[in-house]
Amino acid sequence: DGPKGTMPYISKLRRPEAHAIWFFSKWNPYSPYKELVKRVDGSSTGDIKIRAYGWADATIGNAFPRFGEEHIIEPDKIPDGGINIMAADPAGSRNWFMIWAKKVKDTIYIYREWPDYSYGEWAVPSAKHDGSPGPAQRAGAGLSLVQYKRLVRELEGEEKITMRLMDPRAATTPHDGIGSDYIGVMAEDKEGEGPMYFDKGSGRPIEEGVGMINDLLYWDKEEPGDAPKLMISSECKSLIYSLREWTGADKDKGASKDPVDCLRYLVQEDQLLVNERQLEVKRGGSY
Repeated sequence: DGPKGTMPYISKLRRPEAHAIWFFSKWNPYSPYKELVKRVDGSSTGDIKIRAYGWADATIGNAFPRFGEEHIIEPDKIPDGGINIMAADPAGSRNWFMIWAKKVKDTIYIYREWPDYSYGEWAVPSAKHDGSPGPAQRAGAGLSLVQYKRLVRELEGEEKITMRLMDPRAATTPHDGIGSDYIGVMAEDKEGEGPMYFDKGSGRPIEEGVGMINDLLYWDKEEPGDAPKLMISSECKSLIYSLREWTGADKDKGASKDPVDCLRYLVQEDQLLVNERQLEVKRGGSY
């Protein structure tokens, strides 16, 4: 921090032990700094930052500017109790992306993602605004729906899942060639795996979901007792990356979009907003 109108020359990075340092033009004894000042006089603020200080502002903003370290929680700090909800974004040749959330009182904790980081990154930095596909999108891909059921149940163990949500477009996509969609096939009892019931995630606008996520991320640091209403486990590295990097500029082709979509389905689910004692299953059967 510094007085208004000054430029920082040391910046903290995401790794606590790392910093970046800018070597300003005026510190270069071999640079005609007075000539530079004359050349940039009357230029835009952006040009002055680049030419005099080596500082380039992002031209497209991140969709979640408030997301930071205060929204990341260690797994053993997530409280017990509450209700558990999962969300899935199916894909054909790629892996599905899935997250699990726990709502305790009025706070949502994202406590698991799949593929986890043992598969590598879901998205990696590139020249594209929202990154390029990482190894986790393809590693071990091609699971059948029965295998996905088995995988999910192995991950969950004895957890009680109150609701499962699925990308509304994928949910109604024909899967077996005879009219059954993903939700219908997952609800069937095949190969001894039993049914797994999903509801369609919200089909409401992406912008609405982004706004709701930002509302949950907001908190007043000056207000005693106030805290974010959305917390992400430090183990959910792909979701954390996406919340930091996703801009939406690459539309449906954005490599880091899937984790954000899953989070949107959760926060846009009307039943997630009611008291946990009032939460009811919308479909027949049990989860």
